[in-house]
Amino acid sequence: MNTFTGNQSFCIMRTLAFLFVLLLCSCEKGDHPLDKQPEVEVVNAKYFIKWNYPYATGVNLHANARLVYNNNKPIMRSGSYLPVWGGYDPNAYTDQIFDTVTEVNSQKLLLQSINKLQTGPINQPRWEIEMVDKRPVKRISYIYNAGSYLPADTVIYYYDLNKQVQRVESHSTVQGVSYLMVKTFFFTDGNLQKIDGIYIKKPNTVQYFTVETFSSYDTKPNTLKALWLWDDLYYRSVSANNFAAYTYKKLDTQSNLIDAAEISWNLRYDAEGNITFER
Repeated sequence: MNTFTGNQSFCIMRTLAFLFVLLLCSCEKGDHPLDKQPEVEVVNAKYFIKWNYPYATGVNLHANARLVYNNNKPIMRSGSYLPVWGGYDPNAYTDQIFDTVTEVNSQKLLLQSINKLQTGPINQPRWEIEMVDKRPVKRISYIYNAGSYLPADTVIYYYDLNKQVQRVESHSTVQGVSYLMVKTFFFTDGNLQKIDGIYIKKPNTVQYFTVETFSSYDTKPNTLKALWLWDDLYYRSVSANNFAAYTYKKLDTQSNLIDAAEISWNLRYDAEGNITFER
């Protein structure tokens, strides 16, 4: 099977991005949650934390997410872990997955993912994101099947009076059974400290609990706030500064530890002292 190099893939991505710029120019004007954010073009995968899979972290310097922007808004990304049923493969990263972002209007975005390596329903997911006051309030995922997109999971976001995310509810269906994951966020001085999670088989049977912590923050401004669209960068997008340590614990209904992960990073900075996530 023929494959592209990273540079070839990025050139293709920029060409496709130009076409999307033309489309975006015809969209409704106005404020947008991605306005006035720095254009971070490369994020190394070692900084990722998957929303439901904390172990999916990059293992080499060539596993990068590359972003293309238009007017400070990300409109395309290349690079992701290969999807598998129920999650992602932490050992299979490719630059042949492309995500495009279309601004439907000032309160709705469409995120479309295409896997160039494979075909089939799992490799063409789509997300519709509704926004209020420049923040996501609902994310609906769609799965491509038999020539059309069918709604799958729904994520609802709740905010406090300081407009910080307070709770996120993820509604999903697995083999005909409905589940709910509720994550409650705790902040100190604008920085995320902890997330308590509870996974429920509807209507009210608890399956397990999760506890995630974030620490070792620097004092530099967070440059990834515009990248909340992607679940592997969402945790990094919500704080004022940048965390360098993360822990994950999964507990059964008797509070027994059944799974755990711990990750730390050596944060890097450029010559001007600004944080960089390129390596």
